[in-house]
Amino acid sequence: MLILTSQEDGCWVQRLWEAGASGYLHKAEALTRLETALASLEQGASWWDRSATQALRSRETPVDSASAETSLALLTPRERDVLAAMAGGLTNREIASSLGLGIGTVRVYLHTIFQKLQVSNRTQAVLKFLHPG
Repeated sequence: MLILTSQEDGCWVQRLWEAGASGYLHKAEALTRLETALASLEQGASWWDRSATQALRSRETPVDSASAETSLALLTPRERDVLAAMAGGLTNREIASSLGLGIGTVRVYLHTIFQKLQVSNRTQAVLKFLHPG
């Protein structure tokens, strides 16, 4: 379930997470992100926009060495599969083939993983995966 809202309260995001929502998208970003968010959910991934991801991180631990472990905990099992394949050095095409996904789906997963881990590239994501503490 994707929640589309104008709420900006971090407690609201936390309650949605605990209630089992699969995604959160602020209305201010809806025009530019809705299609990607829905595609992500359709493929079994989750979608939490940047502000929601920050709110979820701040509820669990302060930013320190434990934050990598916390951000890894935000990943779905399928996102972890994609990240593990990326850590194994596979290209997007190889990840798609090995996991039975389309290349576009792999790109959606990577976008979501990067957002949840607060990284901007594959190397940073793999480093957080391999050295979470």
